[in-house]
Amino acid sequence: MKPFVFSCMAAISLVLAQGAAAQDGVFRDYDELRSTLDQYMTSRDIKSVMLRFGGADEMTIQQLDDLQGRVRQIFPQDFTEVALVRRNEMENGWAQELISYRSGISYIFAYLVLHQLDDAIVSVNFQFNTDFNDLNAQF
Repeated sequence: MKPFVFSCMAAISLVLAQGAAAQDGVFRDYDELRSTLDQYMTSRDIKSVMLRFGGADEMTIQQLDDLQGRVRQIFPQDFTEVALVRRNEMENGWAQELISYRSGISYIFAYLVLHQLDDAIVSVNFQFNTDFNDLNAQF
């Protein structure tokens, strides 16, 4: 099962870049961003996370539905614990974050590159994966 999980998640792990002009990934503030991300990730609502954080335009509705089904098959229960694993503050409002979501010993990780603007925060890059090392290596 582990090779399936890793190959499945590696295949669907996406680098999702979007510009500040796009509404995908643009949030009023950090609290709204995290609240939205945590709500979707803990409930395994991958379709909504993709639609809100970007990348849905790269996939058909059928592909999003299939992705959601695969994630829910791999993780049959909602995640109950959320933790900020790593944060790297950079210059000029930029930051990286690695967040873990878990239930028991089942983990999924989210990686974000964030840019704080005067009136909004933008998730410029978003990825998720079951392999910690893949996302931790982004730092």
